Amino acid sequence: MFARALVGAVGEFAASRHGAIHRRQAAVLGLSPQVIARLLHDGVVDEPVPGVLVLAGAPRTWRQQLSIATSVGGAPVVAGHLSGAALHRLDGCAEGPREVITVGRRRIAMDGLVIRQGPLDARDITVVDGIRCTTVPRTLADLGSAAPPGVVEVAFNGAWRRGVSLRILRETAERLHRPGQAGTGVLLALVDDAARRGKPLESPLEGRLERLLERAGVRGVVRQHEIRHGGRFVARADFAVPELRLAFEAHSARFHGGSTAAASDAARDDRLLAVDWHTEYVTGADLGRSAATERRLREVVEERAVVLGMLWSGRHWRPLGTAA
Repeated sequence: MFARALVGAVGEFAASRHGAIHRRQAAVLGLSPQVIARLLHDGVVDEPVPGVLVLAGAPRTWRQQLSIATSVGGAPVVAGHLSGAALHRLDGCAEGPREVITVGRRRIAMDGLVIRQGPLDARDITVVDGIRCTTVPRTLADLGSAAPPGVVEVAFNGAWRRGVSLRILRETAERLHRPGQAGTGVLLALVDDAARRGKPLESPLEGRLERLLERAGVRGVVRQHEIRHGGRFVARADFAVPELRLAFEAHSARFHGGSTAAASDAARDDRLLAVDWHTEYVTGADLGRSAATERRLREVVEERAVVLGMLWSGRHWRPLGTAA
C-alpha cells in the first residue's frame, strides 16, 4: 500500500514523460531502492533499460520509447534527426524512426534505436512533449544526413512559414558545419536559396512545380505573388511571371477538390481573366509527366511573350523595342 501511494506521488511526473522516469528522479520524489525493488517485483513498474522505470499500464507508444531512450543516465541523450523533426511536427516528417544523439559512444539496449554521436550544445537542446530533443534549427541542420534533400526542403519550408528565423538557421548551420558534412551543407543551401526567393513554399507540390519551372527555363518567376489591379487585391499566385501576367498554380485534389473549391477556383480565374492574367494549372499527374509538362510550360511562356510583345533581356522581361 505504501509503495503504491509513492507511485501516486511520482505518477504525475512520469505521466508528463509518457510513463517513464529515471531511478534518480524517483529517488528525489521519495522512492528508495528497496521500494523500487518491491514495485518491480509486484509488476507496478518495469525497467526496460537499466535505470529507467516505466509505469505498468502506460501506453507503449513511439513517444514513450523516445522518452525512455532520453531518460538514461550519464551524458545527455536527446531525440534528433527524423525523430526530432516528427516531435516538432515539421512538414513531411511523421512518427516512425527512433533516432537519438549523444556525446561519445553509448549503448542503449533498445531494439530499433539509432544512436548518433555529435556535439550537443545547450543552445541546441529543448523539450517537446516531455521529451528532450534538438531545437528546430539544430534538427534541420542534422536532417540532411538522415533524409533525402526533398524531405529536408519540405521540413525547412514548413519551419520558415511558422516563423523560424533564417538568420538563426544560418548561424546554427555555420556553427556546426564541418567540411563534407551533409546535413549542414543542405541547410545552408536552403537558407541561401530562401534569402534569394524571399518567401517560403506552401506545399511539397509547389516545390516540385518550382523545380519543373526551372528545368523548363521559365524566367522571372516569383513565389507567392500578390496580384493587384488599380490598387485592389485580385488573387495570390503560387508562382507568377508578373511582366507576362502569367500565373502557375500547383493544383492538388486535397485543397482544390469538391464543388466549393471548384467554384472558388472558377471565381478566381474570372477575376484574373478580367485583368488580363492567364493561369496555368499543374497537377501531381502533370508533374509525373515532367517532359511533356516542361514542353507545355515553355510553349505557354513563349505564346504569352508574343501576345504581350515581351522579350527576356537576360535579367528581366521588357517590351520589344525598348532598351535592355
